[in-house]
Amino acid sequence: ERVWDVLGNQIVLHQWRFGPGDDAVFNLDQWDGYPVARDRMAEALAAAAGDAVVLTGDVHSTWVADLQTDFDDPTAERLGTELVAPGVSSPGDQLVPILDAVKVNSPHIRYNETEHRGWLRHELTADTWTTEVRHVDDPAAADSPVRTVGTWVIEPGRPVAEA
Repeated sequence: ERVWDVLGNQIVLHQWRFGPGDDAVFNLDQWDGYPVARDRMAEALAAAAGDAVVLTGDVHSTWVADLQTDFDDPTAERLGTELVAPGVSSPGDQLVPILDAVKVNSPHIRYNETEHRGWLRHELTADTWTTEVRHVDDPAAADSPVRTVGTWVIEPGRPVAEA
C-alpha cells in the first residue's frame, strides 16, 4: 500500500486570494493564473493512491497549506498538503505588503514567512511526514546559525498540523 504521493512543483499550487468575493485579484504568476489546469491537477490529486504532498519553491518564502477541491469553501474536500520551501539566497520580503490580505482571504494557508532564507527538512515514515522549517540568520555568512523555526506533521488522511 502506497502511503505518500509526492509531486515536485515549481510554482505555488494553493490559492492566494488578495480580497473577498469572486472578483478578487489573484496571483496570476502561479497556478491561480491557470484555473482549468489546476482543476485537472486537483482531479489527479484526488485520484492519488496515497496522501498527496506537493513540494514547491520559486517564491522565495515559506508556506504550508492544505490543498482543497475548492479553496473558497473551508468545508471542501482536502486533497493533500503543499509545502513551499523558502529561498536559499533570494529574498521574499517583496511579499510582505500582501501577506495580511492573503492570510485573511485564504483560510487553507496554515503558515507563511517571507523574511528569512533557508530550506525545508523532511522525514518520512509510513505513519507521518514531518517537515522542519530551517532558517539561517545571515545567508551570506557561511558560519551563520541555522534554526528550526517550526515543525509540521502530516498523517495520512489528516490535515497538516503544527507540532
